Amino acid sequence: MTVNKLGRGKVVLVAVPDLLGEDERLTPLAAHVLAHLAAEATPIKVEGDVEYLVNRNSRGWVVTIFNDNGVFKPQQGLALVDRRAKVTATISFRGSSISSATEWTADQPLTIRKMAGTADVVSVDIAAGGLAVVELVSKR
Repeated sequence: MTVNKLGRGKVVLVAVPDLLGEDERLTPLAAHVLAHLAAEATPIKVEGDVEYLVNRNSRGWVVTIFNDNGVFKPQQGLALVDRRAKVTATISFRGSSISSATEWTADQPLTIRKMAGTADVVSVDIAAGGLAVVELVSKR
């Protein structure tokens, strides 16, 4: 893999065909490359032991966050949930200030922390097996 600057952008060349190994499975390099490419594609950064989706809407950005911790699904029977596996996810927004942040599933406004010289930050607590949908509206 090589990364070369070209104008204002970069050219990323991965010599592994389709990012697949000889066994037709994704190589360990693939996850690393894709994570770095996606991190630069949006002004949103999500931290915490969560999975997330980032979407754009007419007002700003919508971040859907999943907490997969604490859910154990046996082959048969009901899922076991460890309610103590709560996670705090931190969403930072670089580029411009956040004018409002709303958690849609609870229909609650979130507190925006203004960090001196860095991005604005919003934190949300997510229960085990739960999700949160956060809308970030930026100042124009």
